[in-house]
Amino acid sequence: MPPLPDLATLWSREPDSNDVNATAELMHELTKAETQLSAYRTAVHRQLAAATAGLIARYREQPHLFLSALPSLTTGTITV
Repeated sequence: MPPLPDLATLWSREPDSNDVNATAELMHELTKAETQLSAYRTAVHRQLAAATAGLIARYREQPHLFLSALPSLTTGTITV
C-alpha cells in the first residue's frame, strides 16, 4: 500500500496571500497529497477486487461454503 500523507499537518497550515512562494509550496504539497491519496484509493480498490474475485472463485468451486458466511437462524451468529 502506498503511504498516506500527513493530512492533519497539511490542512492545519494557513495560506499566506502575501507570500507567493509559501502559497506555491502549499499548493505543491496539496497536489502531492491528492496524488498520494489517489494512489492509496486505487490500491485499496485493487485489493477489494482481488478479494472479491477470490471469494467468487472459491464459492464457484465449493458453493456450500457460502452458507458458512450467513448468520445462523437459531443463534444469529456467523460460523466459519
